[in-house]
Amino acid sequence: MIPLPLLARCRPTSAQGAVLLAAASVGELAPPPTNCSSLFRWRAALLAALYANGLVRLVPREQTPRKTKGAALTQPHALLRVLHTAVPYWRLRYDTADAPPEEWWVDDTKELVRKHVLPLLCGAGSCVGVLGSGTSSLARDIATLGNDVHVIATDVAAEALSHHAVASRVDGIVDDAVWSSLRACSLDVVVDKGLVDAIACCSGGHAMEARVADTVHRILRPGGTFLLICGSMDRVSVFDRVLDERVYISRAQPRGPGATAPIIAVMRKKAALASLQTLTLAPLEELKISDDALERAILAASSSSSSLK
Repeated sequence: MIPLPLLARCRPTSAQGAVLLAAASVGELAPPPTNCSSLFRWRAALLAALYANGLVRLVPREQTPRKTKGAALTQPHALLRVLHTAVPYWRLRYDTADAPPEEWWVDDTKELVRKHVLPLLCGAGSCVGVLGSGTSSLARDIATLGNDVHVIATDVAAEALSHHAVASRVDGIVDDAVWSSLRACSLDVVVDKGLVDAIACCSGGHAMEARVADTVHRILRPGGTFLLICGSMDRVSVFDRVLDERVYISRAQPRGPGATAPIIAVMRKKAALASLQTLTLAPLEELKISDDALERAILAASSSSSSLK
């Protein structure tokens, strides 16, 4: 991680710089050395690599706003909001074939499927979509319900979908739920476990949440149901605009003392197609980051930190 005093003086020179600076600040680009005496030099090497590649610049100390007592550190937060919009970030995060499943909100996905997914299935040939599946075992657990259940797991990172490759009846599709290419009226059930929570952290998150709601309404068949597992009723309200009925809302057990109890909501699209007035959104500028630029920065950071150990 980059020291906060130095991080506060960093300014990205491009979208690529913003993402890489945020990734470096949370320790995503290279593992820290085991020798604690080298940690500060390792952090400085990460920043130097970004600076050498022209991805960040430093402002003079006098231009750095002072943090008043009780005030929030807004700069790292703003950088992390940009970070979560970047496909390379998620590809880097999931690029470990032997990594255990990463579960958001609910660890026991088998119990989640038994209690909340199974009752929603509409008989033989049910098709279930898991949006932003990541490496969660949820899609694979749904597929074990029987031969008549077909599951589509989507994610922006192909690396995440490779975890589902061994499961029969699970099709992994690289797809962005914000601008989805899935066919209209193609799914009986759509499941989101943590996707809109991640999107809410993005720059422009509110507009992108609304786009995901539009996607869910479009890909659900008439009479289809939407299962949402999230951390806030604000996320549920986003889908009220496009879906017609809240079937039920409950809270799951929190993961531990002091943890947030996740919300489990089931919503339904009307059996008859309705002419719903949808919100017109200005096109969002997609954050495109060159894989070559990302690789150069990672290699530079890794080699620089290795030379300092």
